[in-house]
Amino acid sequence: AAGLLGTLASGTEGKEEVRREIVQAGAVELLLALVQEGTDSGKEAAAGALGNLASQEQDTIQFSMEQGAVERLVALVSTGTEECKEVAAGALMKLSASDNKSTKKAIVRAGAVGPLVVLLPTGTNVAKEYAVVALDNLTSGNQKTNVSAVLKAGAITQLVMLLRNAACTGESKRAAA
Repeated sequence: AAGLLGTLASGTEGKEEVRREIVQAGAVELLLALVQEGTDSGKEAAAGALGNLASQEQDTIQFSMEQGAVERLVALVSTGTEECKEVAAGALMKLSASDNKSTKKAIVRAGAVGPLVVLLPTGTNVAKEYAVVALDNLTSGNQKTNVSAVLKAGAITQLVMLLRNAACTGESKRAAA
């Protein structure tokens, strides 16, 4: 069910209305519970659905954050399976794409930076890409506190290693991210 809700939330036609309906039906709280207490596949599906629900929809982002979405996604990035880490990093990437500076600050305060930086050398290629974009989103707009958190987490060394590895293997797309 969580996977289907995520698919419905990511559709192109009328997605804002569909997202609102999913939120109003009480799915966010259930998805958050699944992220925390579900099976690995349930956690993965729920994290993906949360990411799709939050994509650029400020009301949904705010509601999800008030319900503890970021903290649960950070925990999943830290301790989940490789697939769960990847999907949770993608959800954090989508949440961090918000233009709202307070949303970005809340993501940093929830401890997302460290686990995202850890994904740079250890995650799947997709997780690495999501982590890079999320970190970029969090630091865009010259947010000094967020930039400082990314620097303190050791991101520069890991980013240089990504560039070095991508250059050696010819993976220019990932290096460009």
